[in-house]
Amino acid sequence: GSRGHGHLDFIGRDEGACLDGIGATSRTVMCGFAARRWFIHPDRPPGVHMLTWRALAPATRASHRRWLELVRAMSPDLACLPIAVACTELVLRRRKVRNLMWSTVAGSLSAIASALASLPIYTNELEGVDIRASIYWRNATTTAQRLARVNARDGRTTSPLSPEHFRTLRSSVKDPGASLLLQLCWALGARVGDLRQVRADDVTFGPSVTRHCEPRTQVSFVFRAGKGAAFWGPYTGVADLPDRLVQLLRQHLTVVAPTGPDAPLFSITSQKALSNAVGAFGRSAGMGSLLSLRSLRKGALQALAAGGMADSNLMLISGHKRKDTLQRYLGWGVLSSSLSVAARQAADILSAPDKLCGGGLIGGGLIDG
Repeated sequence: GSRGHGHLDFIGRDEGACLDGIGATSRTVMCGFAARRWFIHPDRPPGVHMLTWRALAPATRASHRRWLELVRAMSPDLACLPIAVACTELVLRRRKVRNLMWSTVAGSLSAIASALASLPIYTNELEGVDIRASIYWRNATTTAQRLARVNARDGRTTSPLSPEHFRTLRSSVKDPGASLLLQLCWALGARVGDLRQVRADDVTFGPSVTRHCEPRTQVSFVFRAGKGAAFWGPYTGVADLPDRLVQLLRQHLTVVAPTGPDAPLFSITSQKALSNAVGAFGRSAGMGSLLSLRSLRKGALQALAAGGMADSNLMLISGHKRKDTLQRYLGWGVLSSSLSVAARQAADILSAPDKLCGGGLIGGGLIDG
C-alpha cells in the first residue's frame, strides 16, 4: 500500500494511521492483531507456580489483566500497528478522552509495558512482549514523565490529613482494629497497607519511660511487605507511643498471635473499615475524594515537618531512601523545615556586615543601590 505511518504526537494529537507500508525489515514486528489470539485466564493459570504468582501484589495483577483486556479489545485502526506503537497510542487516546493527568499517563504506559512483559503469567502465550525496547514507547513515557513533573500540582489528588482532622477522625472511628491502625499509622507516618502487613512477631516493645509527665514506650515495627519493602527490602519503623496506646496494641496482639507468627498485624477488614471512615469524613468535611488512606501518611509527615523535624530524620521515620521522594510529601519542599533552616542561615550569612563595604550583601549592603 502507499500509506505510510504518521508520527505520534505525544502531546495528544491523533495520527494513528494503519502501518501497511513500513518496510520489509519491520514486517516481522508483532502487530496489535496478535492480541486477539490471547486467552486471558480469570485467575492463576494452572502452569504458573504460586511463587511466581505471589511475587506480584493482587492490585498489580488486577491492573495487568485490565490492560491486557484493553489491548486485546483495541480498535482495528490501532490493532494493525506494531504492538508497541498500538499500546502507546491506546494510552494516549485514553488520556485525550478522559482528560487524564500526565502522571496518570506515565503510570499507565509503565503498567501496560509491565503487563505485556508478564504475558505468560496471565495468558496462553509462552513469551512476554518487550515494548520498552520501542522508541515510540520510550519517547512517549519520557515525555509523559517530564510533563508530569512540570505540571505537578501538590494536593490535586490527595490532601494531607491535618492534626485537627486527625483528632476528629480518631473520635469517629468505632471499629477497634481500624482505630488502632489509624493511630499507629499517624505515629509512624506509615502507609496503611504496609503497616497492616507487618507480622505480629515483628513488633518489639522497649522499656517504658516517663516523658512530658506521661509514661511512653518505644515500639519497633519491621516492615517486610508493602511498597517500601518491595523496593528496598525490610526496614524498621519506630514509634514512641503513650502507654494507653501500647496497652491497646498488646491486647490486639493477643488476638492476632494465635493465628500464627506470620499473621498480619491487621486484617483487610480493618483496612477497609478505616478506608470507609476516612471517605465518610472527607465527604462530611466537604473534601470529597481528596481525602484517602494516603492522606494519613502525608498529613503525619507534614505535621512532623511543621514541628521542625529535619528532612534526614523525616526520612528515618518515613522509610524514604531518596530525598526527592520525600519532598513530594512536603509540597515539593515548601514545607521542609530543613529548607527553612537553610534559608535562615543563608540570610544570616548574606546579611552579615561586610568589612570593606560597611554593609551586608543584602538588605543594606552591596546590592542596596
